Amino acid sequence: MKQKTHREANGAFNQFVPTRIGGLETEVALQVPRLTNESTTEYQARTVNLIKRFVALYKENNDIKWSYRYPVELWKFDAENRIVMNGSRLYSDHYYVEYSTAECEDPRTLIAVDRAGELILADLLRLFHETVNKKAVLLKNNLSFLSSMKPFTYSFSCHEDYSVSPHLFDAICNQNFSIQSAIWLSYLATRIILTGAGRVGPSLPHEFAPIYGRQAMMQLAEESNGSFEYLSARMKLLRRQIKDVSVDFGSIVPFEISARSSSITCLRSHETMEFRPLINLRDEPHADPYFVKRLHVIVGDSNRAELSTYLKFGCAQLVLLFLETSIPENPIILDNPLLAMKLISRDPTLQTSVPILKGGSMNAIQYQYWLCDEIEDTLNQQKLHLPAWGPAVLQEWRKSLDNLVTDPLMMRDKLDWVAKYALLKDHFPTGFESTNQTAMKLDLIYHKIGPDDYYTELVHAGKMIKIVNDDMVNSFKTTPPHTRARRRMEIIKEGSIKEANWNYLVRKDGKEFWLQDPAN
Repeated sequence: MKQKTHREANGAFNQFVPTRIGGLETEVALQVPRLTNESTTEYQARTVNLIKRFVALYKENNDIKWSYRYPVELWKFDAENRIVMNGSRLYSDHYYVEYSTAECEDPRTLIAVDRAGELILADLLRLFHETVNKKAVLLKNNLSFLSSMKPFTYSFSCHEDYSVSPHLFDAICNQNFSIQSAIWLSYLATRIILTGAGRVGPSLPHEFAPIYGRQAMMQLAEESNGSFEYLSARMKLLRRQIKDVSVDFGSIVPFEISARSSSITCLRSHETMEFRPLINLRDEPHADPYFVKRLHVIVGDSNRAELSTYLKFGCAQLVLLFLETSIPENPIILDNPLLAMKLISRDPTLQTSVPILKGGSMNAIQYQYWLCDEIEDTLNQQKLHLPAWGPAVLQEWRKSLDNLVTDPLMMRDKLDWVAKYALLKDHFPTGFESTNQTAMKLDLIYHKIGPDDYYTELVHAGKMIKIVNDDMVNSFKTTPPHTRARRRMEIIKEGSIKEANWNYLVRKDGKEFWLQDPAN
């Protein structure tokens, strides 16, 4: 299929494409038993205090204040923050412990830095057991079944960050419709078959998940940030459109592919909690905004399987490179990506087809095949230079889709949702209900970090594949990747820094360091 370059499609255009840099921000639940007669408010306040004490156990760089300057203002923020020796950030994000990886330039490094974070958290949990609370549990998942908070705050997430050109950022995040944003929305909606972590348990009430159709999607150009009145109008739209959908969202399915999908409530928003969007409009580049922007993605599940993380990062980066450089003449766009993601998530057989904008329908595997083909064709026609890791990702992407077409259970040792689904099928051969307490506990156990780490036991038993070896993971507990993170930590190790963040450091004598290129 013939492609148009951005220069052909948009006239004179600076085709600067930044080095493919990215990272993960993973919220991890620290759960402790609720005390007798302890109110919800008291329990939440105690949990917040315990999380701060947990993070404080990391002693490195504890005299350096995390700076919230963007671009020049200093915001006060009452939280425990630690700069990890590998260039990452560990902090208390109110109700959760959050580990934000250092900037990474390839999928294997990202996996290693992410897993290094799991080891650091496991070390801290052992200290926490010895000094604070013996019954604390760390869960790298997306839903707290023990939570009594309102549904909007029921879900926590794994955020992703990708460096893109200002042009692509504007095309995706602008309220006006664009081919780039439409393809990105469609990609995010269908990629859950590769990146979903799986979930057991009742969905959030569908009243908290307004779903848009074609007209609503086109109207987004005129919309501002959501309000409760606006949400009400969207819900009315949902009730009109849902009549045409052959699924009862009032029913409960026992298993979903994506733990995060039912919590996503809109297409675009600056919010990350009250209105969780497929496209987050946050514009905090943590770099020179004239040359590079940070695309913030909040729809992802928290993965343990290394291949899930590999495909999450690698495929997203290739899709963004594709959108940076080309616009398909006949793109395939999902008619309703938000509804599509929810429908796909409810069908582990992967047979569900969803409408496309120009008529007809396709399932998630077919859409992922189309996008993979388009990227390969574009690379061949325009002789674009893939990152060194790009061909391997494309090969693994296609191989994974081939296996899912044949039988999803072929991926039980590779993808999170399939591994969890196979575990549940083995344990409940005649089926289970979404409210089955044993099934919900098995779900939680899969995500447990620290002592009795069930996922690690699966790896050691050869039931889950590894992409990076343990030596590489252990090295990244203290060694930053070869990106801006390395230079940042070199300056910090000099011992004279009093304030720091991703791209800004202040020495005790007042000298400032600005690191505006995420790649260097």
